[in-house]
Amino acid sequence: MLYAILAYLGGAEETLASIASWAPTVTYYGLAMMASLVLLAVSIVWMFQRDMVYPAAFPAHSRDRVTLPSQFGMPHFDDIRLETPDKVLIRGYLIKRATDEETRRASTVIYFHANAGNMGHRLPVAKLMYDMLGCNVFMLSYRGYGLSDGHPSEAGIKTDALTALEFIRSHPLTANTKLVAYGQSLGGAVAIDIVAANEPEFAGIILENTFLSIRRLIPSVLPIL
Repeated sequence: MLYAILAYLGGAEETLASIASWAPTVTYYGLAMMASLVLLAVSIVWMFQRDMVYPAAFPAHSRDRVTLPSQFGMPHFDDIRLETPDKVLIRGYLIKRATDEETRRASTVIYFHANAGNMGHRLPVAKLMYDMLGCNVFMLSYRGYGLSDGHPSEAGIKTDALTALEFIRSHPLTANTKLVAYGQSLGGAVAIDIVAANEPEFAGIILENTFLSIRRLIPSVLPIL
């Protein structure tokens, strides 16, 4: 059957020779097209990497609703405003126990949230820790998230975390409490960084769904690359 088709097209030898002559050209342009598509995809990822890593970051003025710890059964809290060394105003919640004495005796968990959402979205998780562990919880929204000013970046979020740690260690109720860092996803990287740089300050670290590196994350998030 194949021989008959080739014969109809002008002879088996001539047809195979024609295909062979065109094969390098087709292969070349095919590979060039694939390389161009990959380069385009990588360029798009590079251009929009900030939006992909920090998808929930937006200016503070765009928020029209504030979620408070008291809405989740945690009435004893302070709404914290902290200025970082680079003059960015970030927001946080210090969720305390019912009395000052209980707060001083309890451990304090610093909650570093994931790249999607902000501290308000994580209040249900903070409530579980607050009830089950009997701890204080300090939560912050990174710069550019929630009601915090600025725009997120790796260096900026590290600065935010250090500012939070310095606040906790200077607060009269939490200065001497046992400290545990808790990080979700992106927050896990933040927690690892702050604990590694200030290990004597921490009694422990808890990581949830944290990646090893952005490079190792790409195959699961963008398998086409």
